[in-house]
Amino acid sequence: MPADHRVTVLVAKDNCHFFKLALCDTEEMFYRDVIDHIFRPTPEQASRRIYCRLPLLPEFLADMDLPHDLTGVESGFKLANCGVWMSSSGNITPLHFDLCHGFLVQVTGEKQWSYFEPDDFRSLYPASSVDPNPLSSKVQLDRWLAGDEEERRKHPRVAEATRYETAVTGGDLIYTPPFWWHCVTTVTPSISVLLPFDMSPSEPIHSCAQL
Repeated sequence: MPADHRVTVLVAKDNCHFFKLALCDTEEMFYRDVIDHIFRPTPEQASRRIYCRLPLLPEFLADMDLPHDLTGVESGFKLANCGVWMSSSGNITPLHFDLCHGFLVQVTGEKQWSYFEPDDFRSLYPASSVDPNPLSSKVQLDRWLAGDEEERRKHPRVAEATRYETAVTGGDLIYTPPFWWHCVTTVTPSISVLLPFDMSPSEPIHSCAQL
């Protein structure tokens, strides 16, 4: 991408939690400035986190050399839904679930993932259907795990859910099934490629998506 190409970045309203526009503002930046801000930040830039999504160009997807069992999924990858995500260290994608399958290829940097099974949704305080992000949780999991007293008082049932934790670094691929709750923290400046694909008609809809 040309260095002087203008791209849209997300800026979290609390400088920490990034999840769609309800938690973020947007602004335009030059691509070269995005790279500097994330990977070569000045002290001022390091204190202001950003997230940037770029389109996944067809030639880049071909260069990834995906195994045949990934490219042969029934519904196929829709290029418009795939993207390259670049994020500052300390970015957090709050606890939520998706309605699609997703492969994430970690190009560089490290991300920490927390997962919960779909059946644990009663312990995860799902948002209501009128919430700006209805597929999310009311729990700020990072603060809950850090022992925040208010979060633990408001959401005690999180302790009843089983959490799975893993880290991904450059060269790793991670798969997230539909309806699995997950929270993601960018540990170090990161580039990831997200490859979502739709559920097939034969796959059941979990009850957590029917609230």
